[in-house]
Amino acid sequence: MGLLGFGGAAAEAAQVATHHTTVLLDHHAGACEAVARAAEKAAEEVAAIKMRLQVIRDAAREHHLTIAYATGTALPPPDLSSYSPADQQAILNTAIRRASNVCWPTPRPPMRIWPRRFDAPPGTCRASRSMPNSAMRHPQCRRCRRRTATLRRSSGGGIR
Repeated sequence: MGLLGFGGAAAEAAQVATHHTTVLLDHHAGACEAVARAAEKAAEEVAAIKMRLQVIRDAAREHHLTIAYATGTALPPPDLSSYSPADQQAILNTAIRRASNVCWPTPRPPMRIWPRRFDAPPGTCRASRSMPNSAMRHPQCRRCRRRTATLRRSSGGGIR
């Protein structure tokens, strides 16, 4: 059984709407596939990091070291004095060598994302009294908006 073809403006509008919906769904499917690929890549990276961390922990345990997670350094065991002097020296030497492999990156402060509509980053706004037109350079910046408002009031609304 086939569908009957109808003509007219309503049929054309339905075909356009159907085509538009198909394009939207194809676009969303592509975006979903991209997100899925990114999630798979992130999962692989997390698995690789976990495996590297396990190797570091195993090496530290093998050499009688403990890892201070707060500082990210390899430390000798608390009962170091119970080992022979030769073993103590070997443990300390290993702790020094391994310390560079165990260090965790220090966290960075979060970056401030400057809202484009409200303010400009520091140092980009150069509005000044000697350059009245510079107030128009960054109309999204609070400093420039204040400067523009001051110039408008003082000149009777001459700057637009």
